[in-house]
Amino acid sequence: QLFSFDAGDDGFARQGPRQAPHNVYLDPAPLLAAADADHRAAPAAQFGYAPTAGTQTTVAQGTAASGLDLRLSPEATPSWTWDPVGRTWARSEAGTPATAADGARVTATNVVVLRVEVVATDAVDPAGNAVPETLLAGRGGEALVATAGRTVPATWSKGADGDPVVLTAPDGTPVLLAPGTTWVELVPTGGGTVAVVP
Repeated sequence: QLFSFDAGDDGFARQGPRQAPHNVYLDPAPLLAAADADHRAAPAAQFGYAPTAGTQTTVAQGTAASGLDLRLSPEATPSWTWDPVGRTWARSEAGTPATAADGARVTATNVVVLRVEVVATDAVDPAGNAVPETLLAGRGGEALVATAGRTVPATWSKGADGDPVVLTAPDGTPVLLAPGTTWVELVPTGGGTVAVVP
């Protein structure tokens, strides 16, 4: 089921100081009310989660880490720093703390890094650049999972478009994350880098 601002569907509105098209906001209530029966249920969990604190995979098999430095492209170099007080990973963009519109720091309980293949499509953006596409369905590769101030290398795989990403630990067991927010970073295998800060 498709809802669109351009089609005039309820729930979308332009607001705030940002320039179009980066100023479209969504109130999900009207969309949920208009959703058909197949789209009203909550989606299945994308990842596996540990049933109790301290049983996530990074605790059992991981190594202590204070941060992650990523390079997605020459223009995109996010990093994550472990905050032991808040028990979350705090995101920065090119060294500047990433914040929400209200000024709160962007944080995540888990950071999942997937090494992915990115290809140029036939489409072009307004500047004439090829629009990239990240290939996930039917693929897999290296992954890194950061939870509770620790990281563990893993592998990822994904079946069809609607299938979840499966994370597998080095010992062959499913990776279990800590309950909470999870941020997924898609790092290109061509030109991207992932570095763990001890």
